[in-house]
Amino acid sequence: MIFAVVGGGPSEADAAREIFASDRWTDLDAVGAKRIFVVDRAVWEGSGPVAARAVLEDIRKSINGIAPDG
Repeated sequence: MIFAVVGGGPSEADAAREIFASDRWTDLDAVGAKRIFVVDRAVWEGSGPVAARAVLEDIRKSINGIAPDG
């Protein structure tokens, strides 16, 4: 399972697209099993109990699931 923290600006989104299209990325077992979850950078890099709850909720929802967008 991989949680990909993406966001922040246009250049970061472009860099993420480039990585997600690479052979090294697509060769990962988690990618083939559709166990990649893209999460909100603002939340995952946040602080305090609200951010902590949001991160835990992301993890809880994905533990036994398949990523909706693969």
